[in-house]
Parts: sequence; structure tokens; C-alpha cells
Amino acid sequence: RTRNKPVEFTGESIDNVVEHKTTLRRATKPLKAKKQLEPLTSEQLAKLKDAEEWLDDFKRFLLTVPHGRSNKVCSGPNASCVVRQVRKLISGEGIGYAHWKKDVLFCKSEAIQLSHDMASLFDRAQDHENEHGRDLGNGWLLRHPIEKLRCYQEYRAR
Repeated sequence: RTRNKPVEFTGESIDNVVEHKTTLRRATKPLKAKKQLEPLTSEQLAKLKDAEEWLDDFKRFLLTVPHGRSNKVCSGPNASCVVRQVRKLISGEGIGYAHWKKDVLFCKSEAIQLSHDMASLFDRAQDHENEHGRDLGNGWLLRHPIEKLRCYQEYRAR
């Protein structure tokens, strides 16, 4: 209300405005494809197949080795979130999301190995989000962990 002006809304009109605002939903746009990652060579993939227990080394990598577009290390909470999602991917449990239907899981019954093609997995994750609903955490559910796995793949392949 503005000083020395008449009241703009009555009780009934405020209820209509509040009701209208609560029914509006934010439109979601399909995810844009990021620049294409180069696939690893067959020699690099063969080297990665030999890696068995790599999850502990992966967490150490996240915390100590600068990587990614910004060439920085991850914070402790960031690394924990990434490792939690990666654990679901490598176990074949699949990753679900509260905003998806209960039976919708990404990579269910598909145990991801370090030798897996992470570029195609990233594309599948984007397609999955476009089909079932966008991750409201801006990629922390699927895309961010897969990008970190890709960085780790490149690090191990060197």
C-alpha cells in the first residue's frame, strides 16, 4: 500500500492473486548438449579395465587432483555427494529422484565400470532428464557425477 493512497486490494482479490500464483509452475526447458567429449582410445579403455578397486582412489582424486573445466579440486561435501551417486551407478542399483515416478531409475540393473563410455552415458543422462523431468539440483543427480567420472577416466588413462 502506498502512503495517502486508497487500498488497492480487497480481501477477495488478494485470495484470487495468491491462488493464481500458487498454481503457476516454472516451465522447464530441455537440456542443451554440451560440447562433445572425445571418446577414449581402445588402449586407454583396456588400461582402465585392469582397475578393480578404484572407488577409494576416485574419492582421493576428487579431493586432491585439480580437474574439470575450472581445474580445481572438489570440496569434501561435493566429493561425498559425487561418490554416493557413483556408488549407485557401479552397483547397478540405479539412481532415482523424488520428482520422478517411483519406478523410474537411471541405469537400473546396469553396473557401470570405469571402462564404460562416459560421453554416451552423459548423453543418456541428459535424454533421461528431458524425458522424465529435469534435475532441480542443476545436474548434481546425474550429470555432475558422470562428468567427474569422465575426468577420473582421463586421469587414470594417462
